[in-house]
Amino acid sequence: RGWQVSLLERHAAPAQEASGNPQGVLYLKLSAHGTALSQLILSGFGHTRRLLERLQRGVDWDACGVLQLTFDDKEAQRQKQLADAFPESL
Repeated sequence: RGWQVSLLERHAAPAQEASGNPQGVLYLKLSAHGTALSQLILSGFGHTRRLLERLQRGVDWDACGVLQLTFDDKEAQRQKQLADAFPESL
């Protein structure tokens, strides 16, 4: 697309400090606020999920959950606001 980016990496190649496991996690950090950024994040996640559906589920990828723990009062409040922003049925 003609974009120019700068990648900062302390090693000769990217991802040199990864666990070595042949897997990754894709998750989005939701926001309780309907900002333009949160809408972009949701849109990007939806697009990625649609692309993943072209792959063989259970072999190339699989849907699973991520447990996000609260580590301080601010994060606990953020998660409460997020839970309150969406219906329980979701």
